[in-house]
Amino acid sequence: MIRTRAGYAGGSKPNPTYRKVCNDESFGDWVEAVQVEFDSARISYADVLDAFFRAHDSERTGKSRQYESVLFLHDAEQQDAAYAAVSQRPSAHTKLEVAEAFYDAEPYHQKWLLQRKRDLFLTLGMTDPAELLEAPATVLNAYAAGKLRADATAERLAVHGVTDEVIEALFSLPRY
Repeated sequence: MIRTRAGYAGGSKPNPTYRKVCNDESFGDWVEAVQVEFDSARISYADVLDAFFRAHDSERTGKSRQYESVLFLHDAEQQDAAYAAVSQRPSAHTKLEVAEAFYDAEPYHQKWLLQRKRDLFLTLGMTDPAELLEAPATVLNAYAAGKLRADATAERLAVHGVTDEVIEALFSLPRY
């Protein structure tokens, strides 16, 4: 993954926020979503789909629109792959929809695990909540969640311009 962003997709009225989506019926068609930017030379869309299905309960029903399992598709290739992935999971209640507008969620919704481990965040020199939307924060969030080994984290941070000095400082912090 290059970058992830929590946000809102699938709705019609512009500028959704968590408060509006939860409390204002005119924003009731929005879905809480994660936008994933990935390098198709390093990971296939099929692998992204597998991660999607491992990361949440696509079989649960009775959810409001806000919490539905939805794949927002950008092209015919994604549509075909998503259809195949859903077809292989007969218990899934995942909907397939065309990707249109995506609005970033509020900063307190971004990289939730990383924000709970402030020393990681601060070691990168991040002070602006908008930096939670950038690639280094995505890498560190995966590390904080235990999804990336230290060596893979260091490699990916270096690709995104994080210096060896900062990477060394990150790994000198107590492990969670």
